[in-house]
Amino acid sequence: MVDINNPLLEHVMSVSSLNLFAKSPAAYREHILHPVREETTYFVKGSAVDCLITEPGTFNDKFALIKTTRPSGMMGDLCKLMHDYMQVNNDGLPVETLFNVAFKKVGFKLKEETVWKKYNTPEIQSYVNFLKNSIGKSVITEYEYEQALDVVGMLQNSEHTRYYMKDCTSNTMLDVYDQLKVDFIYNDVKCKGFLDRVIVDHHSKTIQPIDLKTTGKSVLEFRNSFMKFGYFRQGAFYQTGIKAWQSTQPELDGYELKNFMFIVAEMECMHLPIIYRMSDNDLKVSEFGGFTQIGTPIKGFQQLIEEVKWHRQTDVWNMRAEDSASIKDTGAVELNMFK
Repeated sequence: MVDINNPLLEHVMSVSSLNLFAKSPAAYREHILHPVREETTYFVKGSAVDCLITEPGTFNDKFALIKTTRPSGMMGDLCKLMHDYMQVNNDGLPVETLFNVAFKKVGFKLKEETVWKKYNTPEIQSYVNFLKNSIGKSVITEYEYEQALDVVGMLQNSEHTRYYMKDCTSNTMLDVYDQLKVDFIYNDVKCKGFLDRVIVDHHSKTIQPIDLKTTGKSVLEFRNSFMKFGYFRQGAFYQTGIKAWQSTQPELDGYELKNFMFIVAEMECMHLPIIYRMSDNDLKVSEFGGFTQIGTPIKGFQQLIEEVKWHRQTDVWNMRAEDSASIKDTGAVELNMFK
């Protein structure tokens, strides 16, 4: 029997949760029941660029500019863990107890006493106190901030991206929606998404949905990231979401919804940013499934949502739906790997 109070039943699906589910239903289940936020340096820099372009007035509310050096290696990881533990230490456990747990989790080879002494030096404690005073904000270094500003400048001044990243905001014939939330129902499942930017052109009667991507690699390699990180599903998922949003805006009736596009910029600014637009077939396969140019099967988000529904109904999360059916019929999963 499925527990009606199970949060898995009412979880609103997002692109990130769909992509996590595509990798592992069990990992998706664990994330929903016991969410853990992991914030990498790369993620922070990309978020800073997004914020500086779409919500510049909120930057100081969301980011804390660090003026002390983050400890390197395992000590930096230890400080971050201690910061996280202290925020949820509702039982008032001693700092030493929290340190013992963090020390073991990080995996130091040194003695705990040695690391404890290092942790309590003024240099390390300066960083620890900075984290304590920056609760609720993402920490960014001065170098990372300057790097983000360089990327923003490049996006707002390059020939092909200037219109979408800067000029559109001052055009009276355009409405620009930044960080637009879309809520919609897809095959009886609640879904949501946040689009970086949507440009409504009242002259040409068009709607252009946009996602901004920053990368530590060359922008020329975006096709690889497009597949590896499930951006293809993101584009189709958001395209569906913006259709639902458009249907709630009577003044946009009859406007053409242009295909979803990604504006991609390098953090190192070695190449100019590039616009990647999804084709009609990209959107179709990304929604309903199909094959890549070399014949690799791809699951669209429609298929994944149907699988999520099966897992919710059965409360089976330790195997995939198709594997469960195969095992039930034959006692084994048939590989069938080659044409």
